Amino acid sequence: MKKQNLLVIMCDQLRKDYLGCYGNEVVRTPNIDSIASQALRFNNCFVNNPICMPNRMSIFTGLYPHNHNQWTNGNQLEHPLPTLADHLAENGYSTASIGKIHFQCTDCGENAPRISMEDHRLWKEKGDNIDWYGPYWGYQHVELTVGHSTAPIAHYGKWYHEHGGRDEWAVAQKVEGFDACPVTTMPEELHDSMFIGERSADYIREHANSDKPFFLVASFPDPHHPFQPPLETAKRYQDAPVKYPVNEDDELLDRPRRYRYQKYGVWHRAGLLQPIEGMPEEDVAKCGKCADMIAEFMDPKILAGLGLESHGNSDGKKTAPSVISSHERDQRIRNTYAMVDLIDQGIGKMLSALEETGELDNTVIVFLSDHGELMGDHGTWLKGPFFYDGLVQTPLLIRAPGRTGTETDALVSSIDLFPTCCELLNIPVPYQCDGVSQTPAYDGSTPRTECLIEYRNGYLSNDDYTLVYVDKDYKFSQDQNGEFEMTDRKQDPEENVNILANGQNPELLNEYRSKLLQMLLSTASRFPKQYCHA
Repeated sequence: MKKQNLLVIMCDQLRKDYLGCYGNEVVRTPNIDSIASQALRFNNCFVNNPICMPNRMSIFTGLYPHNHNQWTNGNQLEHPLPTLADHLAENGYSTASIGKIHFQCTDCGENAPRISMEDHRLWKEKGDNIDWYGPYWGYQHVELTVGHSTAPIAHYGKWYHEHGGRDEWAVAQKVEGFDACPVTTMPEELHDSMFIGERSADYIREHANSDKPFFLVASFPDPHHPFQPPLETAKRYQDAPVKYPVNEDDELLDRPRRYRYQKYGVWHRAGLLQPIEGMPEEDVAKCGKCADMIAEFMDPKILAGLGLESHGNSDGKKTAPSVISSHERDQRIRNTYAMVDLIDQGIGKMLSALEETGELDNTVIVFLSDHGELMGDHGTWLKGPFFYDGLVQTPLLIRAPGRTGTETDALVSSIDLFPTCCELLNIPVPYQCDGVSQTPAYDGSTPRTECLIEYRNGYLSNDDYTLVYVDKDYKFSQDQNGEFEMTDRKQDPEENVNILANGQNPELLNEYRSKLLQMLLSTASRFPKQYCHA
């Protein structure tokens, strides 16, 4: 009997509350909701890192960041790590990835030690003359998207132009009704979500009659900033009601200082942009270090989408973004709804292909995101070393043939996907996995009682870190500045109060510092040394 296939559908920067199956009544997600109706739906899925590259590496290796050594975006791993794709290929699977992978840099700058296959520059030089389709990180077949929204390059670029796409359609433009968040004029059917949906459906059809099962990752680059869907999609949500962010006017006076820097637009994932009044001298010294880096790494359109000016001041530094207006806030949220709608349409193409080929009931389907998005919660946006649930909690749906769908409040971590998929497919779990299988959750069990989230800012210093410990009762964090934060998950689900502020609850602080340390010690250095990196 043929083994079951595995289809992993991944989004980039998707909050779980932007889906119908998690309570959103505005955005249209009928295909995702259909998967959810027959899936194990997790309500407490936590990332291991709140940034793309390191958490993707955790998902597909089953390792904590302190074991795979990928801490933030922009680092290049010097030694390939065995991935889920490698493991399934060794067990007789055809493996493929269509869309965004982001295991390596997408734009590492001119001084990068080498250009990865995911680097913008490589594909811009090649144009449509593309003859590479893998192998790559265990995937035998690869079709890449590189970038967000306005980037029809790599394999997507070739498909886009073959289908009549024009470069000028992909350029973000301010049009009537969308003056705060520019949109593209490309037809909806040429968006990268449609490319991923169509090419994934084609792959399913091509492998349906094979004796070998397939493992396919269909990975969407959205709904990531710069919040730029096609105009025709954006118009569907132009007047849609907006779910306002949690406590958007929160001054964050009881929180670690990084939150206040983020709120007032002086922090980016590459570091602090400009000093603000009252900032400690040691932090003032760090300011400005990332401004030139941002200018070098990002094109003007992306820069504008982040709220950064494309012009420089007298010393050549980019200006910091200001607190966004309610008008721009609403457009960002509505445009995100539009991008989620497009993702759902692309997923519909895959589900149709599975039904047509008779493979639907022989395929494990996983739907998840690499991380969430702050989306204005407590006045903060985008991502970084910030740990509100909107960012560090993600959707996770696992639909498995022969398993009854249900929802669970059990804790689950990104690293758990690897062993869970192996167990569902009746494949041995590699010994190096830090994760634990979540299949007992189908029967109401709770295999995991604690989660670890870790972040290190490799752009500025390896000493710039934050560690977060989560259990059913509390979320606790400590950072390199010796600042602590704890919220009561049961009594304060909107994370309004830091119960450790001003030296409160010292016994609870000591208890959770100990729990965090024990978790780190119990999971350290499980991976063979030959795969470790400096």
